Amino acid sequence: MPNLEGFHLVSSFAESRNVDRNAITQYIRRHPDLFEGHTIVESQRMYFDDAAMEFLDKQYPLPSPVEVIPDTKSRELLLAEQQKTIMLQDELMKLKDQLHESQLKLAKQENNILLLEDRSKRMESENTEMKEKIEKQAQKIAETSTSLDFIEKERDAASDRAEEQKALKEAAEREIEELKARAEAAEQQVNNMKKASFWERLRGWK
Repeated sequence: MPNLEGFHLVSSFAESRNVDRNAITQYIRRHPDLFEGHTIVESQRMYFDDAAMEFLDKQYPLPSPVEVIPDTKSRELLLAEQQKTIMLQDELMKLKDQLHESQLKLAKQENNILLLEDRSKRMESENTEMKEKIEKQAQKIAETSTSLDFIEKERDAASDRAEEQKALKEAAEREIEELKARAEAAEQQVNNMKKASFWERLRGWK
């Protein structure tokens, strides 16, 4: 059995505040951030320590001293007002819980918006880098195209020079053939002269 020294019984506290015990129990269970580690359940009874007492005192303060009213109807009216007050407090706590949930949802949505904005900025940056790469590639292609045009012009010029050299070669070959023919004719004439007699050569000179 746990040591309950310094702990207070929920039912006793509820009675001292003229509040329904279940209302206090529900309040404690809905706020574990305030009461976790400050309550003990033993034999189906809930106890709380002095730290929890501070929170409960603020939520369920002691009722103001009132004059004892012997009238039963007046007592019933007073109890009805107190019960109404308890219900309003309970409704207020529910509204606070709903507000807290809405704030959490809003914070999550704002975080999602920030993530989307960050993603958009990164995509924009990547798009800019891609454009720069494309422009550089296009520039390289243009430079390559210019180089190809220059090479093609050089090739055409070389082809023209080759045609000129070929024509010069052919002309030189024709000239060589003509010289060979003339040399052969001269050589034939010399040979004929060598074979002719003196009188034949004399007649030939005439």
